[in-house]
Order: sequence, then C-alpha cells, then structure tokens
Amino acid sequence: MRKVVIVTGGSRGIGAAAARLIAAGGAAVVVNYAQAREAAERLVAEIGAAGGEALAVQGDVANEADVIRLFRETEERFGRPSGLVNNAGIIQPQMRFEASRSDASARQAGSGCLHKARSGCPSGRRHTRRSS
Repeated sequence: MRKVVIVTGGSRGIGAAAARLIAAGGAAVVVNYAQAREAAERLVAEIGAAGGEALAVQGDVANEADVIRLFRETEERFGRPSGLVNNAGIIQPQMRFEASRSDASARQAGSGCLHKARSGCPSGRRHTRRSS
C-alpha cells in the first residue's frame, strides 16, 4: 500500500522541504497552503518532474470546513492519508514568543489540530487499528 502524507503549510520553507523529502521517499504528498497558491503549484510540478505524485490543496487549517475538504480531496485523489506533517503556522513580525499568542495563532494551534484529528476520515467512519 502506497503511503499518502498531508503537509500543512507545505508550499514554502520547512513544509516544502518536508514535502520534497517525503515524495523522494516514494509517498504521495498533499501540499496544503493557505495563500501561496503559485508556490504550491510550483512545488507540485517539481515533485511530478522528479517522478513523484503530489496535489496542492488550499485551506486554512484553523477552519473545520477547509480541513474536512483537505482530507476529502486527499482521499479522492490518493486514498486514505497515512501521515500528517502539521507544519502550518502564522508568521508574525519579530516579537517575544510570549507575545506571539494572538487569537489567530491560538485558534490555529489548538482547533486546527483538533479538526485534523476529527477529520481523518471525511466519511465519518471510525477507523481503528487491528492487532495482528
């Protein structure tokens, strides 16, 4: 079975580097982005040119509907995701870490993870691992 990995915040920087490495290892990669569509599309083309499989999906990971759509599009194209790189974040001007907890970053850090966990299977089915 082929591995399928979603990389949130995957269009640039660390997320893009992770997507490249994952694709080089043979997994299909879903590059999630919030606003950097062109960067995400370039990365998908780069992965494809290297022989890998990738898909760019726009979505704000702090928005439950976007997260559900992210998982649905992933499953429709590649099958059920087997991994998640939770790299999405909000870049703010340089400041002390303690001051960086804006409402938006708190919402993204907390509810974004919850939405991803709840949305692992868009059909609503619960999946459990069976021991062999």
